[in-house]
Amino acid sequence: MAPNQNLLQAGFDPAEAIQYGIGQITRPFGSRPVDPPARAGADYIDVNAGTFLAQKAEKLAWIIDAVQAVTDVPLSLDSASPDVLESVLPKIRPRPMINSITLEPGRLSRILSLALEAKAMLVALC
Repeated sequence: MAPNQNLLQAGFDPAEAIQYGIGQITRPFGSRPVDPPARAGADYIDVNAGTFLAQKAEKLAWIIDAVQAVTDVPLSLDSASPDVLESVLPKIRPRPMINSITLEPGRLSRILSLALEAKAMLVALC
């Protein structure tokens, strides 16, 4: 369990997690808190909840809320799952980026449709 993973329990205010750094909650080995991304010059913040497998959409939504509660830096959604993207894209402000689109036939057309609807930028992998 990550150092502060118990904070993911229901009823926890996502904004409070930022004081520990999201990595302290979601990564098995943790990470040290960093300066706010806007101050550090970040153009986008990449968010991913892939380690939660069956709970990807729920945990990614939580991470999105936590990050957007403390910064206006746009988010890059690092997920190749159309189902996950569809569930979290409406939460994103302002214009999102979708990271990791591939040419997989089962995913490509659906992700492109979601990106078009959300006016999202794309990071394509070869």
